[in-house]
Amino acid sequence: MAAHILPRGAPAQTDRSSPVPVPSYLRRLYRAFITPQCSRGLELTAFVEAASREGAIRKISQTVAALEFGSTAESVAERIYNCNSAAELIDEGIGEDLETRLFETGWSGGKPICFVEHPLFLIEDAAPLIRAWARIEQPTP
Repeated sequence: MAAHILPRGAPAQTDRSSPVPVPSYLRRLYRAFITPQCSRGLELTAFVEAASREGAIRKISQTVAALEFGSTAESVAERIYNCNSAAELIDEGIGEDLETRLFETGWSGGKPICFVEHPLFLIEDAAPLIRAWARIEQPTP
C-alpha cells in the first residue's frame, strides 16, 4: 500500500472557527496524485468516489493499472500520494469557490496560485467537477 503523505505548504487556516460544510455530492470524493510510470509521463491527479482513503487508493490503482501497459494495481498504488478527502481539501483551501478548492495545490499571499493540471475523473458524474476546473483562472506566463 502506498504511503500517505500529508500536504505540505497548505495555507494556514483563515479565521474559520469550524470546518466548512461539504456539499452532499462531494462527501465520498477523494483526490490523489499519481507519479508517472516513466520519466516522460505526466503526473496525474485522480478524483474518485470511495467509502474510505484505502478504497480510493484501491480504485485509482486498479483503473490506472488497466490503462498503463505493464503496470499492476500494486505498482500503481506505490506511486499514489497525498490522497485526501474533499472535506480535507475544502477545509484546507482558501479560494472563494468551494468546488475549485478541490483543485488548489499552491498558495501565496492569501490566495491560491497553483491548481491541478491533469485531472483524471474516475467518478459517475464528472460534469460538476469539470465545470469547476474550467472556472479556474489560469495565470498568464
